[in-house]
Amino acid sequence: MLNIKNKIRTFVKHNKKELVNYTKISAFGVISFLLLKPYVTADRGYEGLGGEGILLILPIFYYLGKGMYLDIKKDFKEVWRLFFEA
Repeated sequence: MLNIKNKIRTFVKHNKKELVNYTKISAFGVISFLLLKPYVTADRGYEGLGGEGILLILPIFYYLGKGMYLDIKKDFKEVWRLFFEA
């Protein structure tokens, strides 16, 4: 159990900026969902879950989008280096 705590502490120590960023995005998604829920319920006329539910999984989309962006950026740099700096 102590080993797991040390691993968690090490992870948090090295990834503070990312954890803060994901916490902000998660808080934004939850707060936005809670604020929009009464309006969309009144507009629909019934209790349901529609597109505003996407706000709850916003951190997942951010994580996937960031990974794709970094991969594309790396690929473009490699292609640029191969074709234009050779």
